[in-house]
Amino acid sequence: MKNLTKGAVAVTALTVAQKVAKRVLAGDDGPSRGDGKDRWHAATVNLPPERVSDDGSAPPPLRDMAGIEVRMQKAPADKGTEIYVRSTGADVADVRRALREAKSLLETGDVLLPAGPPTTEPTPLNTPIRTATAHGREEGRL
Repeated sequence: MKNLTKGAVAVTALTVAQKVAKRVLAGDDGPSRGDGKDRWHAATVNLPPERVSDDGSAPPPLRDMAGIEVRMQKAPADKGTEIYVRSTGADVADVRRALREAKSLLETGDVLLPAGPPTTEPTPLNTPIRTATAHGREEGRL
């Protein structure tokens, strides 16, 4: 195995960080991402299909949205219900938000919010988690 010096590791890490920063600043999410309107967004709800929807219609708040296509199916190995949503005109961020809210409503009966009154003082050490929590309801991964 090749031994790397601390300097070589630091240079490699810096190079990777620079490439990632350039992509983020340019708004490039990768070659296959696009605007998300042609993608199915999915969530697995820990309920059987008959408890998700009696009549096969979309659960709220997806039911109230215009410009979306909804598909539901039983999850593999009886692990709940998979809900798939694709935008046909609605804003993709709104579609993703509605899908998260539908999952939360079905499983807990309420929309759970990640942000609330802080229990700690803002410090440089907890800045990353505060930033992630503040942007957790937006499009993308948390």
